[in-house]
Amino acid sequence: MKLSNGFTRLIPSLLIFVLYGASLACFTVALKGLPLSVASAVWSGVIASMAAEYMTMPLDETPAGTIDFAALDRVLEVKTDVIAVGPGVGTEPSTAAFVQGLVERSGVPLVLDADGLNAFSGDPDRLIARDGVEMVITPHPGEMARLMNRTVEEVQRDRLDVARDFAAAHRLHVVLKGHRTIIA
Repeated sequence: MKLSNGFTRLIPSLLIFVLYGASLACFTVALKGLPLSVASAVWSGVIASMAAEYMTMPLDETPAGTIDFAALDRVLEVKTDVIAVGPGVGTEPSTAAFVQGLVERSGVPLVLDADGLNAFSGDPDRLIARDGVEMVITPHPGEMARLMNRTVEEVQRDRLDVARDFAAAHRLHVVLKGHRTIIA
């Protein structure tokens, strides 16, 4: 399988963790979509030296160094089996639009975490799986609270129903992280 993921220049170490996680999940090719400034010869060399299946793809970026909405068509043109987006992708408006565009237009399963979820914190009704395209979200209680416009305490008080209700309403899978992780 192939995995692609968005990434910002702000948190380089997350790149390593996402690629390593892809390897543990038995992805044969891990393709990282990187803002142009991150996809430098230095970072490309570091990534390539980690494993032969790690590749990078330079993408248009915002002035803040996050992936720009203009990169959406290029990412969607790449043949992958799954797209993961979130850790370190950033919260710039153009980046949030990029993530929202992936959810609205991707033809492959999606995994959203961290900033990938934050792109929907103001409008969680846009975070809905389309017919034939599986989606998994992996929020911690704070991210789930932001998505649902609730407090962390409210999420923690009723973790199972929160995860189950959100999963059903949005036609996706929820992995609510924390003590006794909930999968709904």
